[in-house]
Amino acid sequence: MLLRRRVRAGRGDGPRPGCAADRRAPRPRHRRAHPRRPVGDVAVARQPAAERHPPRGDARRARPGGPAGDPDDRDRASHLGPGGTPSVGRRRPPAGEPRSPGRLRARRAGRDRRRPRGRSAGGSRRRRSPMGAAGRPRGGDLAPRDPNVTMARRSPAAPEDSIGMRVVVALAVEVGIIALAVQGAVTGAVALTALVLAPAGYAFSYVRRARPSIVLKVLLALGLVVATMAFLQTVRSVTTVDAARIPLSGLFLWVQVLHAFDVPRRRDLAFSMTSSTTLIAAAGALALTTSFVWVLGAWAALAAAWLWLSSAPRPEQRAAPLAIRTTATGPRPRLASVRSAAVAGIAALCLGSALFLVMPRLPASLLRTPPFGLGHRTPTPSSTDSVSNPGLPSAGGDGVVDFAALGYPGFSSAMDLRARGALSDQIVFRVRADQPDLWRAEVFDTYDGSVWTASDTRASGLSLDADTQSYEPRYPPMEAPLPPPFSNEIVQTFYVSQAQPNVLFAAARAEKIYFPSSGLQMDRYGSIRSSFLLDEGMVYSVVSQVPVVPTPLLRLLPRPNTDAPSLARYLQLPSELPQRDRNLAARIVGDADSEEEAVVRVQAWIQQHTGYDLSVPREPPGVDAVDHFLFDTRRGFCEHIASAMAVLLRAEGVPTRIVTGYGPGERNPLTG
Repeated sequence: MLLRRRVRAGRGDGPRPGCAADRRAPRPRHRRAHPRRPVGDVAVARQPAAERHPPRGDARRARPGGPAGDPDDRDRASHLGPGGTPSVGRRRPPAGEPRSPGRLRARRAGRDRRRPRGRSAGGSRRRRSPMGAAGRPRGGDLAPRDPNVTMARRSPAAPEDSIGMRVVVALAVEVGIIALAVQGAVTGAVALTALVLAPAGYAFSYVRRARPSIVLKVLLALGLVVATMAFLQTVRSVTTVDAARIPLSGLFLWVQVLHAFDVPRRRDLAFSMTSSTTLIAAAGALALTTSFVWVLGAWAALAAAWLWLSSAPRPEQRAAPLAIRTTATGPRPRLASVRSAAVAGIAALCLGSALFLVMPRLPASLLRTPPFGLGHRTPTPSSTDSVSNPGLPSAGGDGVVDFAALGYPGFSSAMDLRARGALSDQIVFRVRADQPDLWRAEVFDTYDGSVWTASDTRASGLSLDADTQSYEPRYPPMEAPLPPPFSNEIVQTFYVSQAQPNVLFAAARAEKIYFPSSGLQMDRYGSIRSSFLLDEGMVYSVVSQVPVVPTPLLRLLPRPNTDAPSLARYLQLPSELPQRDRNLAARIVGDADSEEEAVVRVQAWIQQHTGYDLSVPREPPGVDAVDHFLFDTRRGFCEHIASAMAVLLRAEGVPTRIVTGYGPGERNPLTG
């Protein structure tokens, strides 16, 4: 770039430096030094004086070259003063040489009569050519370019020689391949092959960057055709759009690997870097844990390095300085670059986080078919006549089945309050849902003093809807989902991490079930059983209508008729229940006007007078477990607390039942 800079000439008599009429040394310029500013050398490209100020004597602008002398010699003469030093200031004519009357005077004298700018003799508008006579540039502001100073232009087809840029791109692609492998989008063998071939391809492409080969391009095109055909063959068996992400991720992976063998130019590397974004996005769509943020951070660092390397000019594109000027120096460029990069990175992180928080999530209800699949394992068959829980231990001598690390006794045909033990902290499944809820499994309505069971064990099969590829349960009138606005639709997708019984977990009132096998059955309480165990890797989705009734409306509802046969099972109590339990219930509920108020009072009393304790000892034989909890220990775990609440409410005529399942769990802010 040619920079213009005005410099005042030094004081003195007679002609200025650069004129052949005077060979005296010019007076040095005196500049006041600043005592507090350091001084350093900075390269400045200056425009020649002859280009800034054309020689006077003619009203027209001086053009480079001329009839007399060599234009290069004249340019050098105009630059150099006595002793070969650069000249400064405006050129003045030697003594005795007439001065030019100037442009304005020349126009008035009629010596520079030109047509209106931009129009030809006929009046039509035309463009002014930048080239003058004999192919020389027009005007005096642009001098002929020196080939030693002009920025070198690089052909778009020239190969890229930067090793660092290729290493950054290769690492970004490797991170994308690893991300897909971790999320299970590709098998281990495919991931290992891609991890080896991709770096080899980039190395091969660097060696042959200046020697393009048509044969290589044809072979890579054939490989891409083979990968596409394999993708089409795999995707034919896919039943949902969500399931197509796995073979599509594999296709993207092989496109990256094949393209790595032919990246001679910078734009080819840019394509590889952009394509690595697709691999990261595909892995992010499959990610279910927060650990994916480490993969995303590594790729983001490589992307930042790529942007920095690609924005830097090539060595041959940097112009050499024409002059060296002493000036005050500021901060060190390296430190300034690091500081600018840090500020830009922090700003981008803050802006991205803010956008992530305020941007609404895509509702899962917009998906026509939620994801479901068996995973990579052969499903384990099970009977739908009863609940099968292979994680439970064998019953002891007293017939009690205790807890196991991954086996909960409540996921069976009964829930025994005498069971003891501790569950593992391992994650059994992950749920992607619009909102948190209780993931229910089994329902019990009969209590005998120690064990909860279901009074009706009949189940009916569910039919598959061919249009929606889902199972749609049919409920009795009393169990039917409430219509909007008294219900809220929730779409849940369950990703099984540990083997579970053949019970489907879901929010209350399942309307549609997307399950990868047939043979689903539902009992009279809305619990759904499968003909296969929920093995690791299985995926299924459920659309539920969760009741949402405002509290004021619940308080207006009258108490139901407790004599109705359909409610008798939810009011059953053992005949041996001590009277003090009934008296306690009457004292707690008091004069509550509605069922909602009675429930709130019982819940508040239990929260205030009981505690959660996993180490509580087993009840003595022949003792009612709820009575022992309410009057003797007042300490227990979930089963004791829920049973006590159900017994107290039933004693006051409020229909109640026991439901086993899982709580909402901890929400993952990254994956939802």
